[in-house]
Amino acid sequence: MIRFVPTAAVATLALALAACSAEAEDDAAVATDGSGPIRIVLDENARKTLPAKRVLPPNRDMPGAIDPPTARWRVAKDASNALYGEPGKRPLLALACSNGTISAIRPVADRDGAKAVLAFVGYRGILRLRVQNDGGAWIGSLPADDPHWRAVTGGPFYATVAGGGKVITPGPGDAIRMFEACKAPETERLVPST
Repeated sequence: MIRFVPTAAVATLALALAACSAEAEDDAAVATDGSGPIRIVLDENARKTLPAKRVLPPNRDMPGAIDPPTARWRVAKDASNALYGEPGKRPLLALACSNGTISAIRPVADRDGAKAVLAFVGYRGILRLRVQNDGGAWIGSLPADDPHWRAVTGGPFYATVAGGGKVITPGPGDAIRMFEACKAPETERLVPST
């Protein structure tokens, strides 16, 4: 059996929920009781039990627009790293290869030691890379042959990290050379002695 709720009841419920979810201004809230606004102020003991406000580093600026029209991939001659961003500006995203491992770097400052997930969302999948902030950038690594990198190599993608903004790219472009060249060093083969 399906019951229909009158539209006025739904609207009243939505307004009540919206009022409940509104955040208080700093340490005070404004309420109405029909006779006009009333200011409610928390006493000193109540203020001490509130969680401390998060203080961010002073250089918390995002490196640039999330989708600048002049941004492109620049790859080192030896294909050891690739930078995405506008020419002459700080990169929005960097990828670097070392010993068969690719590190992703999102240059946005946060608390030193903070941990998060840098998500690469592409046409061919999603890569959720665990990253840690060193006080100046989010950094995480994964073997170059990991199949999850196809979220980056498979076409246009965006990268996002909580508190670190979003970067939208048209695809890997020249950075694909870095993925192709990034190989683990060959280990010596052990030949059994006879």
